Amino acid sequence: MCHLVCLDLRTESLFQSYSRIIHRYTDIDVAIAFIDSMRHVYILLTVSDHLAKETLTRLKFYRHVRGVFVLNQSSECSEMKCDEHESLVGIFQSESELEHAVQTQIVSIEKQALPFSIFDQMQQSSKDITNKFNIFLWHQVLFHTLKQMPADEQAKEEMLQICSDHYQYNPREERIIQEYRESSNENNAIHW
Repeated sequence: MCHLVCLDLRTESLFQSYSRIIHRYTDIDVAIAFIDSMRHVYILLTVSDHLAKETLTRLKFYRHVRGVFVLNQSSECSEMKCDEHESLVGIFQSESELEHAVQTQIVSIEKQALPFSIFDQMQQSSKDITNKFNIFLWHQVLFHTLKQMPADEQAKEEMLQICSDHYQYNPREERIIQEYRESSNENNAIHW
């Protein structure tokens, strides 16, 4: 699940199809208080260019903020660079470019949530699965398949290529994939 926070964007027509997850703010303190209270879900943030630098600075340590999208309306943030701010996805010149990039990121987050939902940390040690037998069976097949996969360099590279393709629009995840590619080995497997 993710929430879309729009900070200081005065266009109500933007993101109408995401009305169930959108939160609009004009005050940066109120927006950050909301983001701080929502640590259990992913946050995507769209912000106007004149609040972008302050917002990025204040959100530096919020790991659940999966992407910041800046709408450049007055060229105040033209000197900002995406590689200086880990969560900055991009600076967009038009509302349509911004909306497309956000939609792409939402779809990506929703795709990622499906396979990892089986590792819900709030699960109890035993559950009544009579109502969820199909899901249980699917998980059993998934685990069995994962255990049967080869553990060689070619399989590792194939997996990393699939991950890179999936996260191609997410610079943060791309950096993690690259770090894994360069530093993973049998001795630090538990770390990954």
